[in-house]
Amino acid sequence: MPREIIANPDDKAVIMTPSLTNTFPEAPEAFRAVDDSFYERPEAHLRTLEESVFSFPSKQGQHLPVTCSLIHGPKVGNELLVVYAPFADGAPNSFTQDIWHYMRADRMIPVTKGRAAPNSWNQISKSWVMSELLQATDNDMPVLTIFSPIPTHAYSREDRKRFRKGDFTPAADITAEAIRLAQERLHGAKSETQIRDLHLHGASLGASNAVGAAKGLSEAFHVQSLTAQELIIGPKSYIPDLAKRFMVGHTIGEPSGEVITKLAQYIRIGEPAIRRMIDRDGIELAAAGRAIRSMLKYSYLRGLTHPDKNQTPEDVDRIVQAGVKVAIVLAANSGLTPDTANYLSPAARETIVHVQAENGHRVAHLLDEHVAPTTLLAIMNVARTRQ
Repeated sequence: MPREIIANPDDKAVIMTPSLTNTFPEAPEAFRAVDDSFYERPEAHLRTLEESVFSFPSKQGQHLPVTCSLIHGPKVGNELLVVYAPFADGAPNSFTQDIWHYMRADRMIPVTKGRAAPNSWNQISKSWVMSELLQATDNDMPVLTIFSPIPTHAYSREDRKRFRKGDFTPAADITAEAIRLAQERLHGAKSETQIRDLHLHGASLGASNAVGAAKGLSEAFHVQSLTAQELIIGPKSYIPDLAKRFMVGHTIGEPSGEVITKLAQYIRIGEPAIRRMIDRDGIELAAAGRAIRSMLKYSYLRGLTHPDKNQTPEDVDRIVQAGVKVAIVLAANSGLTPDTANYLSPAARETIVHVQAENGHRVAHLLDEHVAPTTLLAIMNVARTRQ
């Protein structure tokens, strides 16, 4: 993995600098293949995404529903990429025909932004791009997404106590159940082909879940890679420290001084077509409500604080020492993760990939919303396990 990549937070493009080109030269062609695939059958792909969503009752706590998505290409072997969504990224909240007419700005069948709910297609579009990139780079495997927020009472009281202490290993239980259902859908429960090898990816709160699951699943599965983007370690308290960082302090530092004339000569990878069309007119008002509701999940958010007692740094270190290909992705101007590296061991700090902004910009925690850099880094880390 390169130690640094450069992105533009305005157009959400990734710049193919020499270090990135050396490590992932096929990236531009792979992203072009993703766009070609979407343009070939756009409505069919959206329908596939809608049909990929399923739910199951948790076996812990109050047996509340957990919502997931399973997307796959032609190859469905014993490998699986498990994606943990950030705080408020749930399943699509509109039907295929609505989001498709909205994306096309169809004058014959106009659909309002509120009805199309484009922001609710945020995570599933990222997961689809990951699936397509895996196919384009000959790393094809199914992508299982666990949407957020998972109801806190889907876990037992004891599990919720562990979350509050920064121990996210209970995420492994729900993940194992989701994997079991994926196994049934892909191969059958008693098939000779059993899912064994896992690649885990998460952003923001999803990064903490990915770390906890990687530790908790390591005995039953072979965890090959872990990508934890914008992993939050460092806030001293939930209120006011973490809440303040989310509300008004999510961007810090000065704009980047990267020399734009130097960067202008390099290829740029923009946002995939599916996302550009979905985001053509911004997000719906309901997205703010979903974000606020996610901030009320005290057990989870408390677990991101009190770094002196937090279990996550130790878990990351154990995962690194176990030989898992780890990438801790941190945005240069994120007000939520400036302290993360300080609490990681020297070995874990060696896994950090810094995302810097192009000249005159700042890239912050909203990096998690950007499809091109997020999916590029995820697939690069998966590809490392093939070397």
